[in-house]
Amino acid sequence: MKKSIILICVFALVGCQTVLEDVAVPTAEVKAVVFYSVNNFGAGYSQLTLSRSKPVLNSSTTGEFEKIADATISLTGNGSETDFVYLNPGYFLTNPNYKFEAGQAYTLKAVTPENGTLTSTVIMPDSVEQYTLDLDSLNKDWEVQYNGRLTIPDNPDKEEYFRVEAFSRYFGSDQVMYMDGEYFSDENAASGNINVRFTTYSWDDENGERPEVYLILSAITKEHYNYGKTLYNYYPENPFSEPSPLPNNVQGGLGMFTVSNSRLIKLN
Repeated sequence: MKKSIILICVFALVGCQTVLEDVAVPTAEVKAVVFYSVNNFGAGYSQLTLSRSKPVLNSSTTGEFEKIADATISLTGNGSETDFVYLNPGYFLTNPNYKFEAGQAYTLKAVTPENGTLTSTVIMPDSVEQYTLDLDSLNKDWEVQYNGRLTIPDNPDKEEYFRVEAFSRYFGSDQVMYMDGEYFSDENAASGNINVRFTTYSWDDENGERPEVYLILSAITKEHYNYGKTLYNYYPENPFSEPSPLPNNVQGGLGMFTVSNSRLIKLN
């Protein structure tokens, strides 16, 4: 009786091992991924990126995303259309003079031979016409810290989303500056106002010369706001972080298309 029990256990173990070895790992679908974020400045060519997704379950010999070069891309809205021109694999440029108007819908379309057609439509937000800026600057060694507060009248009839960015201009060269408090909305509006505090940093050179510092205050779409907030808290390299897929507003694939109504504010 004991021999029979031992034989049964051995067969059970061998059978389980065979089943585990024969299970095929499913292959996830590879999709086209497009990212295009543009504002109404019209000061230069805007860049679009196009690549293929890399599902976790698929095997790959490289950490790079495969770029898509053979695509036809267009942007239409408000009765006009513009095409994108090829720059290099995965990168395309569009007309710097294309005009965006508040309240108008704009559709991005990318046709790829191998990964189908991607489309996304967004509405240009209204511009920020009224705002109050309170600003303090602190000097420490070579560093200049700007602490600011923006106040924007709240429109109770619609949802509003915003982004504030900063850059410095030093002898004709622009550099993006770190911004704390970049994305905000009317969710916590109080007494008829939307308020946000932000902090950004600049510097003085060895001669005491300070770069020009600018804010970009933008009215953005809800999709852009959700994407930015999620990306701000996205730590894929942290093995203990909870999986959090990035927001997506592209049909037929993955990615994000955003249009921002922006204005420039000089700080110094």
